[in-house]
Amino acid sequence: MPRTVRVSHPILNPEALAEQIALAYQLPTPISSMFVSPGVNDTYQVIAGAHSFFYRVYRAGLRSRSDIEFELELLRHLQREGIPVSVPIPKTDGSYITGLPAPEACGLRSCSPLHLVKS
Repeated sequence: MPRTVRVSHPILNPEALAEQIALAYQLPTPISSMFVSPGVNDTYQVIAGAHSFFYRVYRAGLRSRSDIEFELELLRHLQREGIPVSVPIPKTDGSYITGLPAPEACGLRSCSPLHLVKS
């Protein structure tokens, strides 16, 4: 009998992710989500009302919270300098990072929504 193959990169359920986003952010409704691409960060497209956003999900254990905070601050700095970049959107509490408990996805994942800025 073949051995069980371990999963190394599960994908979050887009509908469940949309529910979490709706709880954390003041976005227009209805909100839907779909998986776009895997990588060091998984990317989901979020449709909120007539607006489109991209939501970045960091894999558990690959980067520290301070690494993610630095990246988000760098994006905000670049925007202030007039450079077209994806800009983090604060949650209703003013913070930028959401921890998602996802046991099937190997623990806690950190997430940050980013609005796609067209150049």
